[in-house]
Amino acid sequence: MFAVACLVVIVLIAITLQLSKNATMAMKMVQHTYEVLSNVEQAKSDTYLIELNTQSYRITGDKKHITDRDKRIQSREESLHLIKQATIDNPRQQLLWHQLREVIDQRLVISSRMILLMKTQGKEAATAYIAATQLQETRDRMYKLLLDMEQEERQLLNLRLVKQEHSRELTLRSGVVVGTALVILLIFSFLLIRRQLKEIYLSRKKLAESENKLSTTLHSIGDGVLATDTEGRITHMNSVSEKLTGWQFSEAKGHPIEDVFNIINESTGQPALIPIAKAITTRKVQNLEDHTILIQRNGNMYPIADSAAPIIDLSGNISGVVLVFRDVTLERQAEKSIQEQNDQLEKKIQERTFELHASEEKLRSVTDNVPALIAYVDASERYIYANQKYLNQFAPEYKSIEGLTVSEVLGNDRYAIAAPNIVQALLGKSVSYDWQPFPNVWQMVSYVPTVDVHGYYVLISDITDRKLAELALHKITHFDALTGLPNETQFTQLLIEAIESSMTLDQSFSLLQINIEKLSEINDALGFGRGDQVLKEFANRLKFVVKDSDCIARLRGDEFAILLKNSSSAETVNLANQLENVLVQPIFISNIPLDISAKIGIAIFPEHGLTTHDLYRHVDLAVRLAKKKGARYFVFDHNQDSDKPHRSALAAELRHAIDHTEFELYLQPKVAFDTGQVCSVEGLIRWNHPERGLIPPYEFITLAEQIGLIKPLTQWVMNTAVQLIHDWERNGFIMPIAINLSARNLHEIDLVERIHHLRTRWSIGTGLLEIEVTESSIMDDAQQALKVLQLIREEGIDLSIDDFGTGYSSLSYLQRLPIQFLKIDQSFVSAMLTSKESLMIVKSTIDLAHDLGKKVVAEGVETQAQWNKLSELDCDIAQGYFIAKPMPVDVFLNWIKDFKLTGTSPQG
Repeated sequence: MFAVACLVVIVLIAITLQLSKNATMAMKMVQHTYEVLSNVEQAKSDTYLIELNTQSYRITGDKKHITDRDKRIQSREESLHLIKQATIDNPRQQLLWHQLREVIDQRLVISSRMILLMKTQGKEAATAYIAATQLQETRDRMYKLLLDMEQEERQLLNLRLVKQEHSRELTLRSGVVVGTALVILLIFSFLLIRRQLKEIYLSRKKLAESENKLSTTLHSIGDGVLATDTEGRITHMNSVSEKLTGWQFSEAKGHPIEDVFNIINESTGQPALIPIAKAITTRKVQNLEDHTILIQRNGNMYPIADSAAPIIDLSGNISGVVLVFRDVTLERQAEKSIQEQNDQLEKKIQERTFELHASEEKLRSVTDNVPALIAYVDASERYIYANQKYLNQFAPEYKSIEGLTVSEVLGNDRYAIAAPNIVQALLGKSVSYDWQPFPNVWQMVSYVPTVDVHGYYVLISDITDRKLAELALHKITHFDALTGLPNETQFTQLLIEAIESSMTLDQSFSLLQINIEKLSEINDALGFGRGDQVLKEFANRLKFVVKDSDCIARLRGDEFAILLKNSSSAETVNLANQLENVLVQPIFISNIPLDISAKIGIAIFPEHGLTTHDLYRHVDLAVRLAKKKGARYFVFDHNQDSDKPHRSALAAELRHAIDHTEFELYLQPKVAFDTGQVCSVEGLIRWNHPERGLIPPYEFITLAEQIGLIKPLTQWVMNTAVQLIHDWERNGFIMPIAINLSARNLHEIDLVERIHHLRTRWSIGTGLLEIEVTESSIMDDAQQALKVLQLIREEGIDLSIDDFGTGYSSLSYLQRLPIQFLKIDQSFVSAMLTSKESLMIVKSTIDLAHDLGKKVVAEGVETQAQWNKLSELDCDIAQGYFIAKPMPVDVFLNWIKDFKLTGTSPQG
């Protein structure tokens, strides 16, 4: 009956909703027609005024009429645009519109020619020209077309008004039907509920009788019995269970089983698992682990044996669990006595065995206790010796591998990796390499040949922890923790690879940026937890549409990106339509349907940019234009790039600034944690713009790289820093200055030569000039960067990797770089006190850097709490506003005179 009622209600609701939808649609169509008529009327009015102003100008020559005419032409163009958009589905109106457009354009040409004649030849020439044109014919045709469009819309209006009235009548009739049906359903529901209440009363009476019988049975059993409901709350206890637990049933009823039945493992002392959930899940009897101790309420302990079984009613449903347990103290004492005798016998056997093998163990103890795998292989690649750790790792089935070949022990796959290195070792060269011989196991292998090269020693150490830390760090820094998608760092690398591949293969690809709208409102209304659920569901929907061969990423906040490889513009637009169809479906969060909308920006390589910077900027602009135009998606158009003039102007001003030296070097100090003293400063360029004042580097450095001005900018910074170091040295003030190099600087052929020339010219000491290079700049061309940095290091210059953790370098690759410092990016430092992931990155970077013999500089230190935490993590150097902001040179010299370390924090 209830199902039938629900079905009827659903049908009635569906009919009502459909009628309401039809009525709403009819109303919208009427409103739409009125809007078209209004725009037609506006176009007519503007046309009259345009004609009037044109004639007035021809008569009077007053230019004010031309200004008014142009405004009306703009107004008419807007009305015509709206009419065209509103009648896009009406072929008749579209035909009239295009004819009207043609006539208007003819008249505009005539008008423009008349105005030109007025200005150049005078009123008489303009009047003569007007008399010779088909002015009256085009005027009549224009007004005729406007009238036809108005009549067409009024006919549509009449039809739609009739349809609206019909929908209203149907809605009223359906309301009467729905009301009547609901009254009937309420009457039947009342009768049904009354019958069910009577059945419930009889069921409760039978249940009470059954519980009385159960209580009598429980109290007659010799073992302790506890019963719970499916949630693990006490429902029954017999007298034995009351005695063993120390709880009265009246006290324990309704309590969780863990409060009353407190058990631990006798061997470990840890809480033991009460198998209630397992009994319910498996619907089978479950026994407790051996050696379980029950702790009585007063603290006394009893060893017990226990079992748990599900309580299954006649319908096959589980209503709870019953636990039966008993005191096994005497049994346990007997077991303990037997165990003690067995232990004594085993001890005697072990002592005898030890005596028999003592001499052999002494011989192998040294190598077997070394925390490394050790072996010796002769020139024929046969093992002469291997310690136990080596056997356990590569030949656990053998007691000895003496006489076996390396390929027999390692197997074909591992031998294929080792063979080229073995060849080098047997040629007398020491070899080291990392490999992964087993899943989740990484090792560093060293081959050391003997002096006579009759063989070589094998030394293998486990580096699994280091590798796992590297992988964990890579995952944290390259993937979004919430959605599991690549983050901006990883996505940018994939974008760089796509650009390089597409240039090589002469292919195109598409970049899409999808912005969720009003996510902040969801966070404010429902909480960030619900907002996170929306983001995860949004990511899943993107995965549903996008092919596995393409890439999806979460860039930040509510911004996602898609990289479509080898795709055309048409394919990209088709995907955008597919995304729209999927994303418009409501997202249900805690059974609440949320209508989520998104805007999509599209940029195509190479038409819309050849660099990641241009593609990101253009796709972001496309998103903003989609929002502005109310479109679901928008393909970037160079004509819409309003930022071009500003960039061009700024580029010209930057060239002027370089020619006229409008720059100033600011210094930001770095403080060593161990001494509390300023150990160096970072030189930061500032642009003293004559009109805009001081401009920070982030506003012009990227532009300088793009237009080829980064080299003279960097040269100015180097010249200024080296001269400053020289002046300080001459006055007895020793302070290293660090300057920054970009990725483009590393590709300059004469970079190292210019650095050498500066150091030689100004005779500055070793270690006083430091150079910082971002992690991403190094990895853009790792081989070139390694070569250049090694040459710079040979000049006696200390090197730092800046913004470490935001790039994609391998920690093992860091071993090859001639760097002395790692600078942790300020984003991780600022978030480390609130984000476990950021804290892990900071801690791992410090530990790994120290393992590699590098020092760590923490950027962006702004609070006492951050300073204290970094000190606790054994960080070496701090830099940030907590110490001092970047300042001019003269201000810095005054500041450092008063600088001192107060307590655990710097004071200046």
